[in-house]
Amino acid sequence: MYPIQTKHQPFSFYIIVSFGQWIFSALEVIPSLLIGDMEYLHNDYHCQVAPSSMRGSLIVCVLGFLFPFIIIACSYVYTIYYIRQHSSTIITTKQRKSMRRDMIILKRVLIILTLLTSSAAPHAFFPVAYRFLGSLPTWHILYKKWNMDSCMCINAYLFKFITYNIQYIQIAQLQRVAQSKQNRRKWVPLCTYNNKDDAINKIKNDDIWSKTHINITSEGKWVYDRCSQVKRHGKQSPVDIHLLYHSENECVTMYGTGLDHLHQQPKSTGIN
Repeated sequence: MYPIQTKHQPFSFYIIVSFGQWIFSALEVIPSLLIGDMEYLHNDYHCQVAPSSMRGSLIVCVLGFLFPFIIIACSYVYTIYYIRQHSSTIITTKQRKSMRRDMIILKRVLIILTLLTSSAAPHAFFPVAYRFLGSLPTWHILYKKWNMDSCMCINAYLFKFITYNIQYIQIAQLQRVAQSKQNRRKWVPLCTYNNKDDAINKIKNDDIWSKTHINITSEGKWVYDRCSQVKRHGKQSPVDIHLLYHSENECVTMYGTGLDHLHQQPKSTGIN
């Protein structure tokens, strides 16, 4: 859905909704507890709805899958209806396009909910198999857990392919990352000084006008500097050079980037 005017919910709203989901999940189990459909599984050392109980499995399917399915579907249908009734951007000449968009949205929601609801299949299949076979394999609990986790993961990846907005956001993010990598500075070693005093004196003698205060004191410390002007051919020339100073074993190595400013024609040979 692509409304013209967007309204973002505060972060606290999503925190409240997250806690609400936990509470709603706990309420779904209460009917099974009251009826007595919960039992202790010796093979898995925990309590859950008995896989051999047809009544318990039906209650889980209705409350845990079918009921949320209906709520989400009704919410999406009402949202589309609400936007149609209150949005001033929908014009009569564009109603056909709007209806097509609404159908696309409903199809996507149906695909997501169908895959999510398919995780309830083992809950309905195993009780039927128990009625005919009289027993269930020991791996049926693991299969149910694997099936549910797979449906959750598939839906997370499915959002990327069926929701165009998420695709655009991801493409834009990848483009920004690629652009940042292209703009990443490439540091080139310029020279090495025998000690810190020689480095500082050399910087002063070259009349490098710094935008930051150079303080090469700590061993192994990287010091960043940005130069605004450099003396070339006896004159101060504006530049934009980024420098790094690294002191190690009493020696100071200077690295630079943005050195293309020093090779502009006709004046340029480098730092004096």
